[in-house]
Amino acid sequence: LPTSVIISKIRSGNFDNTQFAEINNRFINPLYIFCIAFLPLLMFKLSRKPDDNWLVPIFFVSICGFIVKIVEITLSNLLIANNSFFIFNYLLPLLITLIILLFLYIENSRIDRIRNVFQT
Repeated sequence: LPTSVIISKIRSGNFDNTQFAEINNRFINPLYIFCIAFLPLLMFKLSRKPDDNWLVPIFFVSICGFIVKIVEITLSNLLIANNSFFIFNYLLPLLITLIILLFLYIENSRIDRIRNVFQT
């Protein structure tokens, strides 16, 4: 069904749980895509030198992306069963994006000093 038809059914009160979950998932899925788009930037944060091993950052980012997709699919299925979780479904991708952005922009010099001690 088109989005406008589902919205009109929801406004009139003549809808079922799957339609409510579908319209919310249409708005939530771009938030998860936005979240996953920031994940490759973590590789550059984890590996700053050109001669660093890229295996660990690539593995870490791949695992994070996989976990985000599992959470997205699980919560979309949970939304069909229980419509009261729709606010949590909107907040979780925003929270994950905020955590990624904080990790990207916060410098932790103590961790960098410890890492440099063990590399030399």
